[in-house]
Amino acid sequence: MSDSRNKGLYGKYHVERNDGKPLNDGCIVLEWGDANARKGIEAFARAVREDGYGSLADDLGKKLATYTR
Repeated sequence: MSDSRNKGLYGKYHVERNDGKPLNDGCIVLEWGDANARKGIEAFARAVREDGYGSLADDLGKKLATYTR
């Protein structure tokens, strides 16, 4: 089994938008089950709430709450 801690940023997933628009510089995929990813999702939820996306922040918080720490 390889240790991904030394890989840095690399293309692990193929992602397409549902509306067919280009992703331009790509995107980042975070898996809910990853404790480190959840920290990033929590920070993202705080940021989007500050920008007025309360419903998105609420939905992210609800999903995060389904995972134990």
